[in-house]
Amino acid sequence: MSACRVVYELVNRRCGLAGSVGVSERCPRSRCPFWDAERGHEASGRCSIEEVIPYLGTLPELAEYLLDVRTGLRGVEDPRPAR
Repeated sequence: MSACRVVYELVNRRCGLAGSVGVSERCPRSRCPFWDAERGHEASGRCSIEEVIPYLGTLPELAEYLLDVRTGLRGVEDPRPAR
């Protein structure tokens, strides 16, 4: 993978958690309580729940709960439309 492609993917990474409830948003990275700066590439970190994201499509209640946790812990803007 070229260096340009790596940078593009890091900058434009989409949030899999928000995507699991049908919302497209850029990954908040270090502003997200699920971001683990200690894992992954030394400069980028990684999502600590990325292993469960593929299963959230069949567990919408869990996805909604995790978004609520994310919003509450760090004040990350809720990507979902107002309820």
